[in-house]
Amino acid sequence: MLRALIVLAALSYLFVPKVAAADPLDAPTPGYHKEKRFELEYVGTGFLLFAATYTPTLAAATIGSSEAVKDCGALPRATCPNTLAPLFVPVVGPFWMIGSVPRSRRDDAVVVALVVDGMLQASGLVMIGYGLIPHAVLMRNATTSVAVGPMLGSGLGLTGTF
Repeated sequence: MLRALIVLAALSYLFVPKVAAADPLDAPTPGYHKEKRFELEYVGTGFLLFAATYTPTLAAATIGSSEAVKDCGALPRATCPNTLAPLFVPVVGPFWMIGSVPRSRRDDAVVVALVVDGMLQASGLVMIGYGLIPHAVLMRNATTSVAVGPMLGSGLGLTGTF
């Protein structure tokens, strides 16, 4: 099996193009120019995704923490166990929460919900990061012109390109 993978890797090296294809943004079409821009759509969508998933998690951790403090009674606050504390940490918190609960007390539906929550939070942050990286885009040159000239049968006319 290992030999087959090595042979396959060697053969694929032979067929990989040695020169990368030309980027269409290297030589833009006449009438266009290249600009670096942020992808603000990704930033906005990532923020909404992160906020929509982290806000309920943060609310659950806050409510659970206050309930845990109430259940402790006369115990000092520092010694009161807070089982939902990992949820205060974005992205890592849901996975940390899974690991902090003993296997015998884990509910499969809760584990799936925590995994999905952590992955959606991470996806939101990745989208924000991707949107904040400047990308090259082609923009049309501003080619507006207005001209006054004779028109057939009606005297003067106004023509332009936009």
